[in-house]
Amino acid sequence: MRLKDHVKYSIIPTAGFSFIDWFYALIFFVTAVFVDIYHVFEYFMKTRDLNIKLMFRFYESLLYEFREGYYLGISIFHTVEILLIVILAAFYTKIGQYILAGLLFHHCLDSVFLIKKRCLFKRSYSIIYYLYVSQYKRSEEFVDMQDKEREIFEGIVNKF
Repeated sequence: MRLKDHVKYSIIPTAGFSFIDWFYALIFFVTAVFVDIYHVFEYFMKTRDLNIKLMFRFYESLLYEFREGYYLGISIFHTVEILLIVILAAFYTKIGQYILAGLLFHHCLDSVFLIKKRCLFKRSYSIIYYLYVSQYKRSEEFVDMQDKEREIFEGIVNKF
């Protein structure tokens, strides 16, 4: 889902929370919108490139290219392990509750988007599972997927 869509859909619940407390409303908004900031780091680790415009094209291309067939990506802040940590924080702090609310709202928006694109299970929802597949198991499909990612990036760079 695009950044501007996360902003657009997060404004209404943020406005609702602002009647309770502006600070916590801001925490909710930042979490709901910027959970995907790790994409910048992930993109850099894969490509050694920091061009944000190319990054958005890269991820759109991945979505299109791997709609059919095997793909397994990881979105760190979308994993069960991170969710469990945030749930624990929510038990002990008010700020944790608003971070959890923002995180769950973001996950709901992403899930609707991924269901519409028919690619809900193209990402790993567990860090442990992803590490198992990417480091221990390393199937031929996984290696081919990584090669295809590099080809996609090179194709985008060559266009610009």
